[in-house]
Amino acid sequence: MSKIKLLTAAVVGLLIVNLGLLAFLLMSKPMRPPGRGGPGPGKEGPKMLIIKRLDFDKDQVTAYEQLIGRHQELVEELNRETGDTKNNLYSTLADENQSKKDSLISRLGDLQEQIEQVHYNHFTDLRGLCRPEQREQFQALTQELAGYFGGPKNTPPHRQN
Repeated sequence: MSKIKLLTAAVVGLLIVNLGLLAFLLMSKPMRPPGRGGPGPGKEGPKMLIIKRLDFDKDQVTAYEQLIGRHQELVEELNRETGDTKNNLYSTLADENQSKKDSLISRLGDLQEQIEQVHYNHFTDLRGLCRPEQREQFQALTQELAGYFGGPKNTPPHRQN
């Protein structure tokens, strides 16, 4: 077999392998750890889980979607303000006078507190959408949701050098 035929066969073989791999990747679902990674294609995070577990009717789903919209708007605004405050904080590093540093750090704490209050109020509003027979399901769901929103597990504390 000549070198050209061997090289041509190798190129064709590699092309077939690459096309097969590409097809596999496009057809397979994205791999995410359970309960982490946020919504993926065709998923809406905890929304569908909540609707199914609480067996919401059409009117409850509509009201829940409105709650989600308000919640997202509030959190986005607070996140924007947090980002602006962080930018202002770290810009003080260039100044000799760091008198604003403490007030900016305090403001960041206040903003985080507001974000957590918005999240908590969202779930109390969600509980308010439940009919009496759905309240027990809501209680069971809160334990599962706490794991979903609780953040990373078993992360070591940061060390200061």
